[in-house]
Amino acid sequence: KQENWTAKQWSKATNRWQEIEIIHEGEPIYAQNTVLVAHQILNNNNTVKCQLFHAVPNPANKQSIIRIYFNESMDYSLELYDIIGKRVKTISSGKADAGYHEYKIELNDLSSGSYFYRLKTEHESYTKRLKIIK
Repeated sequence: KQENWTAKQWSKATNRWQEIEIIHEGEPIYAQNTVLVAHQILNNNNTVKCQLFHAVPNPANKQSIIRIYFNESMDYSLELYDIIGKRVKTISSGKADAGYHEYKIELNDLSSGSYFYRLKTEHESYTKRLKIIK
């Protein structure tokens, strides 16, 4: 059994709302204030290959966690850069299976400031900011 939902998501890249479709396989569920694990996420009729979520906590002190969703198995790299674009840490790289993944970043060796973490795959590249406060 499969359920489909349509939602709207704000795109910073285009500065407008985009419709996304969420596909859930399994028993029908009623969702209110619930985190759903989708089997597939569609954006503008194109399947999203992966999705990079915000680091938690952010700002961070000693460590932070980054979550990524991969729609299919793929090669990837997740790296941390300082404000001038110098790579300061490879968080993880290799081949990831489809599904949700969580990566813990140890920040004890980094000074206060703004950093950027980048997810790069064969198909896409996403970057988000991480602020460190000591």
